[in-house]
Amino acid sequence: MDLLSSHRSQFIILAIVSAPLLVVRCSAAMPSCAELQASEAVSQLLDQGNAAFDAGDRGTARASWMKIRECSPTTAAYPKALYNLGLLEFKEKDFQQAIAYFEELLHSHPNDKEPGGSLMETNRNYSFRGALGISECYEEMGEFRPALRRAGEDEICFLFLVW
Repeated sequence: MDLLSSHRSQFIILAIVSAPLLVVRCSAAMPSCAELQASEAVSQLLDQGNAAFDAGDRGTARASWMKIRECSPTTAAYPKALYNLGLLEFKEKDFQQAIAYFEELLHSHPNDKEPGGSLMETNRNYSFRGALGISECYEEMGEFRPALRRAGEDEICFLFLVW
């Protein structure tokens, strides 16, 4: 077998092995805003972002949540995506951006009475958690006055809902 034939067979093998990967990669593209009009599509995108974050893929998680933020501001997934974006930025130590997402969350008037994930968490309390996130960002930045002021104000404004 000459050198050219050897390379052709390697190319054919590479093409056969790579083709399914290309199909999978293309099918995993972000949906358009028009495709996100169905609430189950938005919910699925939120779940995909959460799964990506849990798997350590922060880029995919961010892209999923940003798509919800861009296209679905009237859905129940919108404040969840904002909260998740705030947490992501907090973990990446971009505290100013985290504060911006948490502030946007507070202005979105989330459903704080959404049932929690366990008996010990009866309500999601997005407003309270977002406000606490802002205070924690200020604390991490070493800005203790705004952290304390914000924590005191938010404790009064955003009640932690329980049974």
